[in-house]
Amino acid sequence: MYSAKESIVVTNGTFTEDAAAWGSVHGIHLIDRAMLVSWSEKADHLYQLVALDIPT
Repeated sequence: MYSAKESIVVTNGTFTEDAAAWGSVHGIHLIDRAMLVSWSEKADHLYQLVALDIPT
């Protein structure tokens, strides 16, 4: 609908196995609580968190 190049779903909890599988099939990056904690502790850029190429 918006011509997004990437889709990301964020939760402060966890994803079920079914949700993780569905996201994987559809190319959706899932960020759960553990990734949020890692992100905040390491101050990584979002591109590093979900292993995306940095746009040029």
